[in-house]
Amino acid sequence: MESYNFAPGPAALPQVVKQELINELSDHLDDQLSILEISHRSDSFVSLINKTQDSIRRLFNLDDDFAVIFVSGGTTMQFALTPMNFAIQQKKVAMIDSGQFAKRALTMAQEVPHVQAEFLDSTKDDHYTRLPLIPSNINSDQYDYLHLTINNTVEGTCYHEGMYPDFNLPVVADMTSCLGEENIDLNRFQMVISSTQKNLGIAGLTIVILRKSWVKSANLELPTIMQYQTFIDSNSLVNTPPVFPIFATSKMLDWIENNGGVAEMDHRARERAQLLYDFLDDSKKYSAPVKISDRSIANVVFTTGDDQKDLDLASRAAKAGLYSIKGYRGFGGLRASLYNGMPIEGVQALVKFLGEY
Repeated sequence: MESYNFAPGPAALPQVVKQELINELSDHLDDQLSILEISHRSDSFVSLINKTQDSIRRLFNLDDDFAVIFVSGGTTMQFALTPMNFAIQQKKVAMIDSGQFAKRALTMAQEVPHVQAEFLDSTKDDHYTRLPLIPSNINSDQYDYLHLTINNTVEGTCYHEGMYPDFNLPVVADMTSCLGEENIDLNRFQMVISSTQKNLGIAGLTIVILRKSWVKSANLELPTIMQYQTFIDSNSLVNTPPVFPIFATSKMLDWIENNGGVAEMDHRARERAQLLYDFLDDSKKYSAPVKISDRSIANVVFTTGDDQKDLDLASRAAKAGLYSIKGYRGFGGLRASLYNGMPIEGVQALVKFLGEY
């Protein structure tokens, strides 16, 4: 029986990438040692770091002001480190309440001493079925930066290309669940954060893309391990980095590039998502509550309208080889995550199952 992983992360990998990772455990990157054993100071690994950075710059058309660093600790760690480094002039951070991970970012920023973080808009009262507007009337005299959650994994919404105003202050973009899948111009941002376990590899690595010119204004009173400049200066080798996750991301980036780049990933994602949304919108058994213009192409949220039926459906789907379509804990409903590793055949199988349920 063919099986498909609709989990929100760690998520499905393309079969060819999985096989390459398996092969590397015996066909060594280094002449003698597996990727699991090589020194992070070895020439082989330094070459891997540089290659992976170059792939990111090329795939996302980054201008020369951007640095690419690799860190551990997940995106949540960056929710704290970003205000620690950059909320130093106004000591204020603007945020938009678009859901679970926006709230987590707010909480982390509020825990930083002397920093005030606040939501400027929220769609909580609408159960996050639409996106708050991105404010265009704020500037760097009011806030040090604006934090945006671009794709809301739990709620199934996304700020697509064309939904961004001209910004008058630095913008930090959490793109953990859409970087590498949705074709969004990164050059409008000062900083992009993305953990890799959704579209760009496996768990254990966070990619931070940030402007070197902005880093020059960062807080120098932090311990050096908490300063972004330290990671830039050391080429992400200030301590032992997550070696195997970086290798996995390198392989995933190769796969994206060999399959048409981010533009092609975007095309495939829209095709997958549209197939499922069309079925749900035409169905009398299911509803997809998110406003059409705000719908995510990575995370499709839907429901039968009955909590117990949703749970039963998710359980039966798993027995049929369609794994992890249960909604986020505390949010309920159903959710199918359609990241880069999900083939169109997986969505076709899900639609068939939903139609027969």
